[in-house]
Amino acid sequence: MRRQTEVAILCGVSPGEIGVWVEQRWLRPLRDEDGLHFSEVDTARARLIAELERDLGIAPESMPVVLSLLDQIHTLRRRVRVLSNALLDLPDETRAALCRRLLDTESPPRPHGAPVGGPQPDGEDADGG
Repeated sequence: MRRQTEVAILCGVSPGEIGVWVEQRWLRPLRDEDGLHFSEVDTARARLIAELERDLGIAPESMPVVLSLLDQIHTLRRRVRVLSNALLDLPDETRAALCRRLLDTESPPRPHGAPVGGPQPDGEDADGG
């Protein structure tokens, strides 16, 4: 865990700037009677905020939207990783059918609950038969 001053030095900003980011809830460090304690994740996020402001010129009023979008991207990436790992546990035939379906971007969506590899809306099987 790092203190506010250390995080500020690592990010190339003032401790007061880090305090503003905490007030804005862009950073959520642990808080106790000794002050603020920043985890590695908090420190990485502080570096990201500093880079967004300094290098990309993201205005403070735009930062909540940018951070929210980045958080959503990270969440989706974690979910895709979990899904990819789950695919490895499926039988080969089921996994192959799902992979074909995922790669076929022109297919209309399958009705909820319809079997994977079953009849397609055009009357053909997922295997092309």
